[in-house]
Amino acid sequence: MAIFSSKGQTQAVTVSVHPRTTKVVVQQGAASNVLVGYVRVQVHRATEMSSLTVQFAGTQRLDMRVGQGPSSSQYSIRTSCADLVHTVATNTTSTDSLAAAMLAELSRVRSGRRSDVTSPPEFKSYAEEETHGALSLTSFSSNSTNSVELREGEYRFVFELELPPRLPSSVKSALGRVEYHVGAVLRRPTLFQSTVEAPHVSVQVVQAPPLHPGSHLLHGHASFAALASSPLSFDTQVREGWRVFVSSPSSQALFVGAPLKLHVYLAREGSGNQQLELTEFGVTLHETITHMIPGSAAQQTTERVVTTSSLCPLTSDKQRDAGHVLDAQTIDALGESFDELPSTGALTLWLPQTGPQAVHPTAISRMFAVAHRLTITVRVCEVGGYPSRVSFATRVLVLPEALAPGDQLAAPLPCYSRVNGDVVLESAARPDSALSMNPPAYASLSNL
Repeated sequence: MAIFSSKGQTQAVTVSVHPRTTKVVVQQGAASNVLVGYVRVQVHRATEMSSLTVQFAGTQRLDMRVGQGPSSSQYSIRTSCADLVHTVATNTTSTDSLAAAMLAELSRVRSGRRSDVTSPPEFKSYAEEETHGALSLTSFSSNSTNSVELREGEYRFVFELELPPRLPSSVKSALGRVEYHVGAVLRRPTLFQSTVEAPHVSVQVVQAPPLHPGSHLLHGHASFAALASSPLSFDTQVREGWRVFVSSPSSQALFVGAPLKLHVYLAREGSGNQQLELTEFGVTLHETITHMIPGSAAQQTTERVVTTSSLCPLTSDKQRDAGHVLDAQTIDALGESFDELPSTGALTLWLPQTGPQAVHPTAISRMFAVAHRLTITVRVCEVGGYPSRVSFATRVLVLPEALAPGDQLAAPLPCYSRVNGDVVLESAARPDSALSMNPPAYASLSNL
């Protein structure tokens, strides 16, 4: 039984956990969704270790208020949405194998001045088994029945933690949040400071939304392909003899981190010499987060404007504006294609990935749901007349960004390679021989 517990380090040992990425996109139907990384154990004085585990935990926090006015009170509901323990190393003995020997050689990275004892610790076994949806990995054993001796130096133990396919996405709103973190715990057979815990590292989990045929997230389209191929366009009549067209090369499927470009066109339906001036052109993305209360049918909903973009006319020169006005026959012949024509106004809406205005991808789970609505506003005015304002609104699907190689690496990490199908850490002395690879959890969403 532990009497004292030390966070992060003792005079003898320092433990830290290093996930390969701090963002995981969990895809439905994927063969595996894996969080890959390593635990670094720096031994300052020879010590013994009973076990080394990696812990992945997630918590939902929902802030509630009961009553109204001064007599109201606020309380929080906490619910666990993930609690996985991955055993990286124990003293359990199992069958020797070539992969075990290779893993042992690559697991230990010596740093600084070599100790007097040149022989490495006795690594004997390597085994893995499936337990509660997590990969339980036994890396080594020793002659001792209770612990293994770690001599002075630096040790790095690779882990592959298989995540459940239905994890709710990380989310943060005024009403609550869903957060995840990964940590590591080293246990020693000592009376004092028997447990050394690595500081937690936050991990963002993004759940790719279910886009099977018939899903309400497709907004009435038969399939995701049909949704992604339907252009985002609107038109309406304004004033007498005028029509307003808004067109975009994008569809109702938007991506976090990718810009949305919009153009507005003014068309004259009838004859006449009157001029129409564009005085406002704006677009706003609204995000609605609905939190479900465990054990209750009640829901808590919050809505916010996550991003907006607007502009005045491209030019105030009325003669130049008149040149951007299209006649009705031209509009009818164009249909939905305006790519090569001059527009009266154009703007770009950015969907930020980070910061206080970061856009959450569309999501649905037992704990919360995230939905998005796009609103477009156009205000026009006839010369000498009163302004007219028209608005368009539509539901959109916001997908997680496809992770680029630069986004996957949270920090420069050593190279990874495969040994008999297992991901192990390459020794720093042999970086050129490593085969760089990406875990399957970070595949691009372009194939949805």
